[in-house]
Amino acid sequence: MNLNNKARQILTHEGITGLARGIGRFVYWQSGIRKVRYKTGFKLHGSPISRTIDATTARFHLSSWNEYARVQSLQGERKIIADFLQLIKREDVFFDVGANTGLYACFAGQIIDGNVIAFEPHPGNIQRLEENAELNELDIQCHSVALSNESGTAQLKVAGGEGEAGAGTHAFSTRDHTNSIEIEKDRGDGLIEREDVPSPTVLKIDVEGAEQQVLEGLQNSLKKDNCHTVYCEVHPNRLDDLGDSTDELHSLLEECGFKIKIIERRSPQYFIKAEKEF
Repeated sequence: MNLNNKARQILTHEGITGLARGIGRFVYWQSGIRKVRYKTGFKLHGSPISRTIDATTARFHLSSWNEYARVQSLQGERKIIADFLQLIKREDVFFDVGANTGLYACFAGQIIDGNVIAFEPHPGNIQRLEENAELNELDIQCHSVALSNESGTAQLKVAGGEGEAGAGTHAFSTRDHTNSIEIEKDRGDGLIEREDVPSPTVLKIDVEGAEQQVLEGLQNSLKKDNCHTVYCEVHPNRLDDLGDSTDELHSLLEECGFKIKIIERRSPQYFIKAEKEF
């Protein structure tokens, strides 16, 4: 997407204030200010570091300034994580789909009693996720697999190299397999049945365009009455690359009994919170 189209999209969805914020973010990322800020912070603080949202604290290992930046900034999702932490209860079963290095999972583990289940196919990320779980003394079930609508293998186009932890823009590769690795994928409902994994009551999905495929593979679980909330980052352009659409994704959630609201926009992607009414 070129800059003119992106600016138009931000203006349509977020108005002039959103466009101004977008320009500010662009300047911040392109000017080198961000790099200097987080490189300095990483040198000063080292590893691990603690992050607190409201009264909930989690700790994270780091191996680079980039990883420090992602944890320190909470990947720009502080508002969403705060909402999530207010919602979850001790008895919930949380699926962190596209768990990365465990930002949501490690916060969730401070509240939920044992049933935090993370899915992350990238080798560097899953290793760091397991290290972060141990650092926080949490029993997180970590699955090195991508949830999808079918079982088998897929090509994952990686950002930052196969071994680097924390990069959050890995995505299924449909055509160009440059810088890609082969990963395992599985239907969520099938995995639940085979491996005696409890069905989720709360999910967070951030899978860079494969979110509809994740939901399709979990339809039986999503339709259960006790599955009450789905947080999902929606990537319209990447959905389209995989032959899916935002309309189909919204319809699928609605058919499973959810009411949808958009809680955050970072054009072109946006974050939804889907809840069931009881």
